[in-house]
Amino acid sequence: NRLDPMRVDAEWRDPWPIADLNGGFIGDRYVLCSDLPDKSFLRAGAKYILNGGNPLPTLMTDPDEFADEETYPYLLRFEPDSATSQLYQALAPDNGNYKMEVILSSDLTCDGLECQLDTVRMVKIG
Repeated sequence: NRLDPMRVDAEWRDPWPIADLNGGFIGDRYVLCSDLPDKSFLRAGAKYILNGGNPLPTLMTDPDEFADEETYPYLLRFEPDSATSQLYQALAPDNGNYKMEVILSSDLTCDGLECQLDTVRMVKIG
């Protein structure tokens, strides 16, 4: 993140894993992104956090060029269809008030472009 100078970069990784106290290695048992179920961003338990309107929020570390929405229109902020998307309905504000955190309580059906995506980084609502 932008506050902590310690970045996790694949090229900087430690080639010798660090052993834990139980005979395994630190980081074992964490699910790899490639092992996530299809459309995991629409599954029960998926967590969405309000980041505001900045295309480069402080909770994410991205190259500055990602802020150019013309070059990367769907990379930064995916915008679901407000009329037909169950994801939009789950994240939409109640009486104009956005929720700081939304955890999906049930699986959602994909709609439109959602059906073509593997994962989303940010969702634009409103």
